[in-house]
Amino acid sequence: MAVALQKWGHSVGVRLPKPMLEQVGLQEGSQVDVLVEGDHLVIRQARHRPTLEELLAQCKPENRPDPIDFGPPVGREII
Repeated sequence: MAVALQKWGHSVGVRLPKPMLEQVGLQEGSQVDVLVEGDHLVIRQARHRPTLEELLAQCKPENRPDPIDFGPPVGREII
């Protein structure tokens, strides 16, 4: 399908028909990655990268390691 590029402020955008977005599971506000591969532009759904907070929320207390006793301070380390 051919679509026209349109000027938006100081940028240029491409408008995609809603049925095309629905076909690939995207909607307004979806995060996408735009890549240049050779002479092609590729638009694909951005992969969710969990935040540290999200990862830590999945940790269970029974999976935490036991504390390690490294002995008393021997230098100028700050504890």
